[in-house]
Amino acid sequence: ATRRREERRKERERKEAGKKDKDAEKKQAQGKANEAPAPVANKPESTIVEVVEPPAPPMDEATRRREERRRERERKEAEKMREKEAERKQAQSKANEAPAPIINMSKSSRPSFQKNQFQGQFNSYQFLDELTAPFMSSNAETLKSSTFMELLDFSSRELKKLEDQVDNEISGLVDDIRSAETQHKSKLADLNDFLKNVSDQFQRLEGRVTSVGTTAIKIGQRLETIDRQKNRAEEAKDLIDYWMEFNSGEQGLVSPVFRDPSEITTAARLIQTLSTVSAELTVAGFEKATDAVQHKSSEIENKLLDDFQQAYQNNNVEKMKMNAQILVEFNGGSSCFSRYVFGSLAKLKPPTELGELVQYPLQFLEELRFYYNQIVDLCVKEFGSKNSVVVQVFPAPEKVIKIFLNWIFEDKIRNLIESTINNPDLHEQRYLEALSVLYRETKDVSKKLCDVSLSMASKLDSVLNEHIQSIFTEYLVTYIDREHAYFSNLLRTEVGSWIAPVKAIMQQVKQKIKSAKKERVDP
Repeated sequence: ATRRREERRKERERKEAGKKDKDAEKKQAQGKANEAPAPVANKPESTIVEVVEPPAPPMDEATRRREERRRERERKEAEKMREKEAERKQAQSKANEAPAPIINMSKSSRPSFQKNQFQGQFNSYQFLDELTAPFMSSNAETLKSSTFMELLDFSSRELKKLEDQVDNEISGLVDDIRSAETQHKSKLADLNDFLKNVSDQFQRLEGRVTSVGTTAIKIGQRLETIDRQKNRAEEAKDLIDYWMEFNSGEQGLVSPVFRDPSEITTAARLIQTLSTVSAELTVAGFEKATDAVQHKSSEIENKLLDDFQQAYQNNNVEKMKMNAQILVEFNGGSSCFSRYVFGSLAKLKPPTELGELVQYPLQFLEELRFYYNQIVDLCVKEFGSKNSVVVQVFPAPEKVIKIFLNWIFEDKIRNLIESTINNPDLHEQRYLEALSVLYRETKDVSKKLCDVSLSMASKLDSVLNEHIQSIFTEYLVTYIDREHAYFSNLLRTEVGSWIAPVKAIMQQVKQKIKSAKKERVDP
């Protein structure tokens, strides 16, 4: 109880000392304020102007905001410095006023406390056991309660000091964090203003760049137009020179483009343009040039076709593709397509004795299917996949495929059918059987060819049906009548062969009936 009264008295004395210190600080601040010149209204002490300076030059909005933030930071830092100084003085006065504790323990038995003892999971019971363990191990008879009181009082004071130390460290860290946050916010605000200024400058620069770019585009378009006009003029001049060379005869051709085999692509393009000019030019005096251009055009076309044929025989796909591209640009590629189709269809071996095999239906059907299988295999090889010749070589493979199939049906299949059934000595029954087989097998091969090129199946189906109708129409028109006449004649022939004996038997039956009736009448 005495100790508690003493602590309350000391606490009151510390509070009174703190009030006196605050009053003294107020009086001191009031005296300084009376001695200092009158401050500017509503301004903190840190911003009081003591010396009259000439007015600052006008500032822009961003600079003014930065200056205000700087002054605010200085004011807050000054306030924190004053608060820390007051706290330090108060702690010092409390330390001076606090009476020294009465400690009768030896220095070796006094406990010492460190912050790391209270880190992690702290157990108060274990802490007290460790604190009193040295005294509990001594003789119980010599153990006094005053010893525990002194130990606990000393420990309480030491823990209070440690607590104050930790609180001071925490307060310092909090102040440092606040100061760092303030500085960080200030820097962010400064950077924001800086970035805004930079963005404004970039926008102005972008506007200038856009204006310059628009002008450059206009200049580029004009230069491009002029360049195109210049190129057209140069091409026109070159065409006139080439035309005049042709007008002087092929002996007057001095341009290497028409003599160098490696320049055949350029020569084909030029000769095509000159052919167009010669077709439209009706002025007299240029007949020699027109004939020379036509002759040169045929010569270049034949040279390209020969190169294409040679590449096809050597299976040189790249060279075939190059020559096909030139010929397509030269004359649409019709001659190239025809040359390729003729060369491919030459691989087919049509049956030579199919007309004679009509008399043998099974052999006829076998030979016909063998030939049709050749056609399907050839189509699969030539245009049945992405790596086939037609797809790799020609710019428009669909067009080549249609020409290919057109020649198969209108040339190969039509000739085969006509040579087979247009035989006056062919028996009517064999004619009807052969026509039926040919029509059925041709329809079947048409479906197989549609399956070869799935991407064109719908288009090819209608095209091939048209070819089949074109080939068989003249035969289908008379087929029903001829079949009806054949079976009628067959019926009369077969019936006539057994109806005469039947009539004779019936006549004999009638005579026997008459004779039987007479015998019944006579008695």
